[in-house]
Amino acid sequence: MIGATNPLYSAALHAGYDFPSCPTFKSEVFMTQIQLLEQHISELHGASFSKLRDWFIEFDQARWDKKLEADSNAGKLDFLINAAIAEHEAGLTQSPISPNKDVPGSHRPQTKRASFR
Repeated sequence: MIGATNPLYSAALHAGYDFPSCPTFKSEVFMTQIQLLEQHISELHGASFSKLRDWFIEFDQARWDKKLEADSNAGKLDFLINAAIAEHEAGLTQSPISPNKDVPGSHRPQTKRASFR
């Protein structure tokens, strides 16, 4: 039976919707999981939305880090290392900038700024 394999169908039946339980039943009648998530998220307010957003950002970053680490361990990023080594060997790289050079935020004498009145 479809209800046994489709939790949305089961939930609709439980809510009182009467759909035919036949092999021609199409699951497109129901919202997709993404659509349901979008609907629920759009209904969140204030602190709940902020908490979800913060959780999702952290979750997304953790997934990205795992993917990057897996790709690195599998050698999928070796072409970047090889390109950097080739540029350096060709003399196309520069030494790191000293913190005392003209770099914003470095320790350098303050200059007088113009005042606007």
